[in-house]
Amino acid sequence: MATKAFVNLCKFCDKEKLLIEKSHIIPKCFQKPLKNEKNEMTVIDPERRKRPPVQDFFFEGNILCRECDNMFGKDEDYTASFFNKYRNDSIIPIGETPNLFGKFIFYNVDTMRIKKCLLSILWRMSISNRTEFKHINLGKLELKLKNGLKTDEFTKETFFPVQVGTTKHIDDIKARFLKVPNKSIKLKTGSSYAFGHAMLLPDIVILFYATSFFTGDTTSLGLKKNQPLLLNYTNQKMTMNFLRGIIKDIKDAPRSF
Repeated sequence: MATKAFVNLCKFCDKEKLLIEKSHIIPKCFQKPLKNEKNEMTVIDPERRKRPPVQDFFFEGNILCRECDNMFGKDEDYTASFFNKYRNDSIIPIGETPNLFGKFIFYNVDTMRIKKCLLSILWRMSISNRTEFKHINLGKLELKLKNGLKTDEFTKETFFPVQVGTTKHIDDIKARFLKVPNKSIKLKTGSSYAFGHAMLLPDIVILFYATSFFTGDTTSLGLKKNQPLLLNYTNQKMTMNFLRGIIKDIKDAPRSF
């Protein structure tokens, strides 16, 4: 239930304003593909237990002002529109390149709008008090990410890189869920390490690198300035192993299209 709005510091612009009662940590437009004919969706909590169906979720009150929430919303709508077109095969890739694990798929979209949207979600998950996001804690990086979203620093390849993958080729119900990160993954990034956070959307996998200076190979990163978006397509066995690791309590079953 939404809380009553009051005047306080907005956590993004740091100005004292009237905060809104319902800011979505995971955008509402991202939740639409999860809905059934009753406009309800299934939510899995951080302990991998299913909750009763709900119509709306992943929101929090009194963290953002109206202006900041609306600013995020423009890029959210753009990103959700691309994801929906990808799911529905209504956008045509401009190229594909095979690799050791599957292939790269390229789309002609505004990658920086998508990166800004996804990183804003990571930042909101980190500042949230909801138990669903208790495993996302950026620590000192939280302020760096916020400041990077306010400037053009987020457009740098080395600033909080994001990988975009797909589970669309998997005929399993697990590929249709939304799952927020339930643990941090320590990843080798060139000469150093970074913590990764994996998030699952229907047919889409998002991997965040929590570092403001990535030292690894950027070849396979999915969101780079002035380049088409790249989706990582891995073989079925690798993808199924990934899905089983993040949503263990849901049995394998064919999904309905």
